[in-house]
Amino acid sequence: AALARHDIDLDVWPQLGEGATRFLNTSTAATFQARLLPLMDALQRSPDGCDIGLALDLEPREGLTSSAWALGAPDGGIGRRMRAAGGMAASMLRAAWDARQGHRDLIELARDLEARELPVHVAVMPPLTVTPGHELLRHWALGCPAADEEGAPLFGLQAAMCYASLARRLPGRSTTSRDDEKRTLAVWAARHRTAHDAVVVGQTTTCILGDEPVYRDFAVLAEDVRAMHALGFSDIAVYALEGLLFGPRGLTDESFALRPDVEGWIRAGFGES
Repeated sequence: AALARHDIDLDVWPQLGEGATRFLNTSTAATFQARLLPLMDALQRSPDGCDIGLALDLEPREGLTSSAWALGAPDGGIGRRMRAAGGMAASMLRAAWDARQGHRDLIELARDLEARELPVHVAVMPPLTVTPGHELLRHWALGCPAADEEGAPLFGLQAAMCYASLARRLPGRSTTSRDDEKRTLAVWAARHRTAHDAVVVGQTTTCILGDEPVYRDFAVLAEDVRAMHALGFSDIAVYALEGLLFGPRGLTDESFALRPDVEGWIRAGFGES
């Protein structure tokens, strides 16, 4: 009711409760459909009258992401790297096993959401390569295809997660300059821009991995937002609001103390103009 009074739209951002199956992908699409659609139907029937949208993360199983992150750790020993490689292999095998039926489940979910005329915003993996087999990689190895059987985008509004700060942990990078971050962001975003008008930049706060590199200064974030405008993106999201407000660790206590330079971060995240 408060949202409706102030003319604020609400996007629901669902994840599954179990860590191993947290995100939407070919392993979880059927479960998402079974649990998510009744929830969205109930919200749309709500008498409060606010507009309901949906934000989804289409990304690999958490185990694959965690293993890949551990494999690239600069201080990882041989034992840790071997365990990480094994975890990646196991996750990729599971993704390959689930790929065919899971792709059908994703397509069915996308069509059901489209039939409900819900505003849907989907964060997807950035185009990491320019090879024709990139979508096959996302489909069979990562479990997060972004296209249907005809090659059309699965969801209407797909925003690539172009996190420039993560360039500091790309394989083979012992040191990464700001120029490296800008090049990584520009390459990923430009490839995505060929088909889509939406992008997500970041990170402003750590997430499930616990030690992701984040923006150190709001001027750097503002520079990346301007770069996305220059590429022609009409929909630019920033990950994440708690980082803009509370700092790189997000909300770590119950004091709700804002970061001292919060106004600069807000201007950078929402466009300085």
